[in-house]
Amino acid sequence: SLQRQVAAAEAGGTATRAYQESIARLRGANMDVLRPYLDQLDEANRKTEEVRNKTEAMVGAFRGIGSKLVGIATGFAAAFSFKKFIDETVAAQNEQAQLAAVLKSTGESAGWSADQLNKMARGFANNSVFSAGQINQAQTRLLSYTGIVGEQFPRAMQAAADMSARMGIDITSAAEQIGRALDVPSEGLTALTKQGFRFTEAQKELVKQFEETGRVAEAQNIILSSVESSYGGAAEAARGTLGGALK
Repeated sequence: SLQRQVAAAEAGGTATRAYQESIARLRGANMDVLRPYLDQLDEANRKTEEVRNKTEAMVGAFRGIGSKLVGIATGFAAAFSFKKFIDETVAAQNEQAQLAAVLKSTGESAGWSADQLNKMARGFANNSVFSAGQINQAQTRLLSYTGIVGEQFPRAMQAAADMSARMGIDITSAAEQIGRALDVPSEGLTALTKQGFRFTEAQKELVKQFEETGRVAEAQNIILSSVESSYGGAAEAARGTLGGALK
């Protein structure tokens, strides 16, 4: 349509965030829902530009070999970039669908909306080796434990990220362990003790008393403090390494 052509011309092409936002507004779409996908598009475009730059370098290296080989190399790089974009878009859509599903099934009991969780995921991604998509997956797992609510949720996510970085396990598995430990603190304390965490008899008794009197968040604080004392800062430290910077 003429509107699409005008939007594309103003945005510099159809594969840009500006173009997709223009079309979405013309259709009256909910921009809050679309924002995670637009963020993924920005990331895909950034990676595509990186591939394009690498391709140009390859062209220079292969110039002496012949234009035919250069064409093959360029075509391969472009095809790889497009496939990766498609794969990442599909993965992002699935991550958002699962996040929406667990929020619906739990009635947003944690007190966090999808938009807030995505903003949180981007913040974690900027300070760790994990992508926003990986954080979303871990959030989805942690949200299934409905006893983790309010400000305890981002703290638990940080604990999962640090555990993952220190122990070398994926962040979703770490979120599962943290979720189990916090959902029923007295049982979580026992499970963590078997993993090597040490709690005094006074701490064990306090967790039991807090749980029995409905002060679950205070019981969770004892467990989180123990995890933080063992793994705190691990995710950020990993980000500061050469390997972390390249991710």
